[in-house]
Amino acid sequence: MSESTRAILARLDTPTPADGTTRPQRSRPRPRVASRPRDYCRAGLHKLEGDNIRITRRSNGGTDRECRACLRDRKRAQRKANPASLVPPDPVPCRECGGMIGPRIFGYSGWVLSGADGLCEVCYDRPRLQKYLADYRRWDQETRRKKSSSATRARYLLQRILVDGRAFHPDPDLTHGTGHTYGKFGCRCAACSKWKSDDNKARRERDKTDRSTAA
Repeated sequence: MSESTRAILARLDTPTPADGTTRPQRSRPRPRVASRPRDYCRAGLHKLEGDNIRITRRSNGGTDRECRACLRDRKRAQRKANPASLVPPDPVPCRECGGMIGPRIFGYSGWVLSGADGLCEVCYDRPRLQKYLADYRRWDQETRRKKSSSATRARYLLQRILVDGRAFHPDPDLTHGTGHTYGKFGCRCAACSKWKSDDNKARRERDKTDRSTAA
């Protein structure tokens, strides 16, 4: 007789409790976890109302509500654990093209090297853009019509070169230092990067003014 058969027979021979139940009663009741109110965040600390609600849209068309106070606390903890670098790092060569990777400002992290994984911005973005255009050529005509703007931008980004350690679009007709050149052509020269920095600063000031007005 196998071990599994002996185990089954042993459970069958176990005496049944007097109350007729098939399993022994717990010695102590399991503590019940208090449910959080529906209008509070997942942590149950902040009420989701007014400016404390951040609504994000999912890929399936649905929406998620996020607590801005919890998000702020997480960001503060991350910044405390990783202090910002106030000194620009020294340029290093790209391990693919050999060009020198320059530094850039990255939010609260301070100075970092542009690109990632030892690659400059141009080399790092190239595989993703080439894959997107390859998929674009395989799509049907209706899908390509809807995605034509994204495909055009991917072609513009593939035309960039590395200048002074940053991605630069060499089109002579472009006016650098504008949102059009920064967004559509992906230029990250000094003038375009400064425009983006000023735009982010102005947006934060507008949000601050709107919140104070609403309060």
